Amino acid sequence: MIDPALEWLETSGLGGFAMGTVSGERTRRYHGLLLVDRHQQRTMLVNGLEVWAQTSSGTYPLSTHIYDGGHRFPEGQRFITRFSLHPCPKWEYVLGDGTIINQELLIPHGTESV
Repeated sequence: MIDPALEWLETSGLGGFAMGTVSGERTRRYHGLLLVDRHQQRTMLVNGLEVWAQTSSGTYPLSTHIYDGGHRFPEGQRFITRFSLHPCPKWEYVLGDGTIINQELLIPHGTESV
């Protein structure tokens, strides 16, 4: 089980960044996949995605969102088996049928893209 309190940060070198929890739950105002800095004004462009993997044995969530009352849906965090920060944030998911999916998040230095 992944600790939902653990966080990661990927910076652009231009004042923008992506950050979040290892489990994918957005628990802070600035958790998101692409926040840019436009003249000292930070703007969240991509706060999250709804990600699912479809295999021959079924459909599995890879994302996790928290709604009012602490309700989580979908519960993709339960398939995360490994996380690393180097060279960029990378998650390994092992789905219920044994399928392994690696997901990486990269902000190329000096760009406002992810």
